Amino acid sequence: MTDWANAAEKVAEAIRGTSESLDAVCERLGFDGAFNVPEFCNRLDTLVFECAACGWWCEMSEMSDDEAHDWECSDCADD
Repeated sequence: MTDWANAAEKVAEAIRGTSESLDAVCERLGFDGAFNVPEFCNRLDTLVFECAACGWWCEMSEMSDDEAHDWECSDCADD
């Protein structure tokens, strides 16, 4: 049985600071289809997000506070 919260931690660590696809990282780490498991997705959403502007995965603390730049990292929102 897979510990999906722990799997999300591992995926977040591997994907943070990259522009890799979630599918590719999950497959490489042996968590194929994890993005279909609510527990995994809920935990991952508290750890990282994919910037809508640059496509890089960032820590949640790096998300812009500006509502006009929803789901963008602070670097992209500042540009």
